Amino acid sequence: MKVLDVLKDAWEKRRIVFPVTCRELAEALLRENSLNYEVVCGGSRVPGRCDWKRRAIYLSYESENRCLAAVFQAAHEVGHAFHGPMPVVRALSLFWGAYLVWLLLCLWGGLAWSEGTWRLLLAVMACLFGVRIVDSWFDELRATRYARNQLKKLVVGDTEKRALQLHFAAYCLTHIVLPVSFSAAFLSGGRVFWCFGKLLGGSGIC
Repeated sequence: MKVLDVLKDAWEKRRIVFPVTCRELAEALLRENSLNYEVVCGGSRVPGRCDWKRRAIYLSYESENRCLAAVFQAAHEVGHAFHGPMPVVRALSLFWGAYLVWLLLCLWGGLAWSEGTWRLLLAVMACLFGVRIVDSWFDELRATRYARNQLKKLVVGDTEKRALQLHFAAYCLTHIVLPVSFSAAFLSGGRVFWCFGKLLGGSGIC
């Protein structure tokens, strides 16, 4: 995310701008694909995302922003709307329900003092998170490719083309690394519950 912030500042300083604003681009792409979504530009207070249930596109830039980062985010979020949610996203509540059950099982495993149980529980949830990671990769990368392909139609100079390719690569890198990092953090939460269970069971610290 820091890489994207640095690039955003770089494009603004170098005045790499587009002939349309982020709102105009999002609305034009939505009309082009016959998608009935509302575009909400909330500035930095609102993270960029596509809400399939509410049929809304949220942008973290002001509506008049024309810099590369702003229009790329607009096209990216419309890409999510265009492709629709991936299978795991459709069942996300079930996924997080399974995760909460898993945490309770980790707590029980700590109470039972069984290291083998912890390894089995970790392997099962790691597989589920692996599926979630792959699902997220497909979801984010196809939306990023959609954004690049749409913005290619608007760039004419070599400088803008190179900037677009660099921003595209940074977006891909960010959305490959983030799901892995978040998954590792959530899996480490199971170890915390495990250790807490051991403390409650009187077997000491892990």
